[in-house]
Amino acid sequence: MVKFQSSTLKLDYPVYGSVFLGKHTLLVTGGGGEGNNGIPNKLSVVDINFDLEKSPLSISEEVKLADQEDAPTCIDSSNDGTIIFSCNKGSKTIENGENDHLRRYKFNTNNDEKNSLIFEKSAQISKATDPQEYIKNCCISTKGDFVALSTSNDNKIFVVNTNDLTEIFQLIAENAIKDISISPDDEIIAYSTPSTVKFVSSESGKFLKDAGEIFKNYTINKIKFIDNDIILIAAALKNGNSGIALIKYSISQEKILLEKTINKKIKAVTSLAYDKSKKLIGLAGSDTSIILVNAIDFSVITTLSNVHSFAVTSIQFSPDCKYLSSGSADNSINVFVLPADIKKGSDISSMIILTLIMLLAVVIQYILMSNFGKK
Repeated sequence: MVKFQSSTLKLDYPVYGSVFLGKHTLLVTGGGGEGNNGIPNKLSVVDINFDLEKSPLSISEEVKLADQEDAPTCIDSSNDGTIIFSCNKGSKTIENGENDHLRRYKFNTNNDEKNSLIFEKSAQISKATDPQEYIKNCCISTKGDFVALSTSNDNKIFVVNTNDLTEIFQLIAENAIKDISISPDDEIIAYSTPSTVKFVSSESGKFLKDAGEIFKNYTINKIKFIDNDIILIAAALKNGNSGIALIKYSISQEKILLEKTINKKIKAVTSLAYDKSKKLIGLAGSDTSIILVNAIDFSVITTLSNVHSFAVTSIQFSPDCKYLSSGSADNSINVFVLPADIKKGSDISSMIILTLIMLLAVVIQYILMSNFGKK
């Protein structure tokens, strides 16, 4: 069993999104929403330093958003410190057709500046007048020059220029959009419905490929590009089966490269994280657990049980994969220190299984030879 050093930080609001801004800096957002009964809507910059044994996690800065607004619903950032998140205005304002929900901030690492979170611009992208409609998913490009957004109710995807927050193009999916992801080279936008994954050009919005019915045995929960050709899919089993699975799908080959049931008790995946350097996958389950998986063969490294007391809404690896963070609607975040040899546990388990199989084969061969000799 892999053991982790960890720390928990209690907040005064439920967490709905998080993103690392550096190796030791985590940005967290969430809130109580409109008419929040004393629960604020906030952005919080959390500093991580496990050399401080008593308080490894501390809030260095917070931005309090308006009480009459909804809580932030999604957030992402680029390598240059550009932060994009969506937060609806109040109900009456939205019903009047006004909703500057998309916000752009900059994370400034200049120590001479008083504040590190600097507001730059806001804009209205969705024209919906229903206060219940919100931006459910957002994914910013590697270079940070555009962001893809998906809505909660009307199955729309907006691709937006992050410099001036203007719409480049929009798409309408035939079913509810579960998740979106952008390829590392920024050329392909993938979006998933419960039953399939589709791929479009980020430049023109032109349809490229459709995975079709290849995932008919699954209900897709989350997706994330591994490289420019392979996408990682976290899904729930269906057709009378219980559990969650991971799938590697090749766009160019139009086929599944690897699929494996990871857990037979968890009903769905609520958040998915991937680290390229260590080939590590993180899955947040609907049972408030986090499963760490070897991305090469989908072997389970370890399971962290009961990480939160309520739904896990966001998990992230730090840029150097030293930390794993988790945020929850239970008003808390956790940060785990990942051992440098974290995948060693799964490698040893695989070796043990292989050794046992070989020993079993030797025993069976011995028994067969003994019986043959008696004849």
